[in-house]
Amino acid sequence: MRDREKVSKKGMQTLPRAVVLVVFLVTFLPAVLNLLGVDFGTYSTSLEAIRTTSFPAQALSEYVYSSLRGALVHTLLEWTASCIAIMTVVLAFVHYRLTKDIAVPVICIALFFSGIMDAFHTLAADRLIEANADITDLIPFTWAAARLFNAGILIIWVSLLLYLPKKNWRMSVGLLQTSVIFCGVVAYGLITYMATSTQLPQTQFPEALITRPYDAVPLVLYLIALFWIFPKYNKLRSTPFSQALILTAMVEVVVECHMVFGSSALFDAHFNIAHFLKIVSYTVPFVGLMLDYVLTYRRAEWTRRELFLQKQELERSNKELADFAYVASHDLKEPLRGINNYSKFLKEDYRDKLDDSGVSMLDSLVLLTNRLQSLIDDLLRYSRIGKVGIKLTKCDLNLVIEEVKTSLQSRINEGNVIISIAKPLPIISCDKIRIVDVYINLISNSIKYNTSSEKIIEIGVLDSLPEGAPSEVDVDNAKIFYVKDNGIGIAEKHFDNIFLIFKRLHSRNKYGGGTGAGLTIVQKIIAQHKGAIWLESEPEVGTTFYFTLEV
Repeated sequence: MRDREKVSKKGMQTLPRAVVLVVFLVTFLPAVLNLLGVDFGTYSTSLEAIRTTSFPAQALSEYVYSSLRGALVHTLLEWTASCIAIMTVVLAFVHYRLTKDIAVPVICIALFFSGIMDAFHTLAADRLIEANADITDLIPFTWAAARLFNAGILIIWVSLLLYLPKKNWRMSVGLLQTSVIFCGVVAYGLITYMATSTQLPQTQFPEALITRPYDAVPLVLYLIALFWIFPKYNKLRSTPFSQALILTAMVEVVVECHMVFGSSALFDAHFNIAHFLKIVSYTVPFVGLMLDYVLTYRRAEWTRRELFLQKQELERSNKELADFAYVASHDLKEPLRGINNYSKFLKEDYRDKLDDSGVSMLDSLVLLTNRLQSLIDDLLRYSRIGKVGIKLTKCDLNLVIEEVKTSLQSRINEGNVIISIAKPLPIISCDKIRIVDVYINLISNSIKYNTSSEKIIEIGVLDSLPEGAPSEVDVDNAKIFYVKDNGIGIAEKHFDNIFLIFKRLHSRNKYGGGTGAGLTIVQKIIAQHKGAIWLESEPEVGTTFYFTLEV
C-alpha cells in the first residue's frame, strides 16, 4: 500500500496528461473550426437606422440590444478572465500559508494585476468608468497594454526567481510586498494614462498583414517565455504550477497570433477567439496551482502518516529496549552477587594460601563487581523510569529542597557546602519522588565536582527564559528552575555528552567516582514532566543547570 502511495506521489510531479490534451484541444480547435467556416464573430447592427426609422417600443429595445451584442459578449469574456485571475491569487496565498514558498504568490500577483488591467479594459469599453478616448481606439489599445503588462511582469518576476537563490524563496514577505507595490504602481500608471488621454494611438490596421502591430510586442515576449524563461523555471521547480506556466505561454502565443494576424475589427471572429483563449490562459495556472496545492496537502498527509508510523515504531522499540534492560539488569544481579560473595570468601578463607598478587586480584575482582553492581542498579533505575508513569500531585518545592538537604546532610557538612534559595519556590503539579531525585542528582553533582574551599549552591526559579536559552524551549504554563554552583565547570564542547548514559568526563575514580547515569536520569524525569533541561557553564567558574516544569 505504501509503495503504491510513493508511486502516486512521484506521478503527481507533472500535470496530468488529460489536462495537457484538453488545453491543446481547446486552444487550437476554435482556429480549426474558424477555417472550416464556423464564424465566432458577434456582429452588431448599426444604430444609424434609429435616426431614420420609426420603431415600435419593443422592436426598438430589441434593436438596441442587438447593436450591443458584441460589447456584451466582450464584457462577459473579459469579466470571466478577471474573476479567474482573482481566484488564482487567492489560492496562491492559501498555498503560501501552507508551504511558506514565496515563488507562487509572486507570480500570481502578476496574474492578479493583469486581471485588474483587464477589468479596467472592460469597464472603460462599457463606459462604466470615465475614459476620454474614442472607443474604437480605446478597446484595442487597452487590450495591447494589458497583454504587454501581463507578458512583461511575468517574465520579470519569473526571471528574478530564476536568479534568486532557491534558499531565499522561503523568506519574509519582503519580496511579496515589493511585487505588489511594483505591479500596483505600473498598473496604476498605465490605467491613469489610458483613462485620461483624449487620443490614444491607432492600433488597428485592417488592410495590413499585421493588423494589430502593438500586439506583436507581447507576442514576442510570450515566445521568449514559452521557449526560454518558463522552461528554465520548470526545470528548477518541476511542479504542476511551473508546468502550467509553459502551457499558459503557449495559449498566450496563440491568443496574440489571432490578434496580430487575424483580428481586423472589434468583435470579429479572431477578436472573440482571442478573448476566449485568454480565459483559458488564466484558467491553466489556476488548475496547475490547484494540483500543486493537492500535491502539497498530500505530501503533508504522507509526512504526518510517516511520522506517526515512525513514532509508533520508536515507542515499540524503546519499550522493548527498556524491557530488555530491566530484565537483563535484574537477572544479572543474582550471579553478580554470587561472584562478589565468593570473591570475599576466597579472600577470607584462603588468604594464607595466596601470594600478594592473588590477594590483589581478588581485591580487584570485588572492586569490579561492586562497580558493575552500581551500573546495573543505575540501569534498573533508568529503565524503571520509562516503565512506570509519573503520579502528579501538588508539591511545595521548598519542602522538597528541605527533604533533599536532609538526605545529603552528611555530605553538606563534610564539604563545607552552603545551599541557598534565591526566593521562595512555587507549588507545582509534579511527581514528588521523581523531582526529589532531580534535585538530589543536581545538588550531589554540584558538591562532587567542586574544589572550592566554600562550595556555594544557589537554587531558584525564573519567570522568563534566561539569555542563551535554546530557542525550542517552551515556557507556556511553565516555570524555569535552576541549580547554580561555583564548581569546576564544564567546557561547552561537552554540553551534549554529559546527558549520555554512563558518560563520564573524568577518570573513573576522580571526584569520587560514579557511573555517569545521574544526569541521564534527570533528563528523562524532566522529559516525563514535559519539560526541558539545559546548562550554562564556564570552566573554573561554575555551572548552572536550568530546567522547566509546568506549574
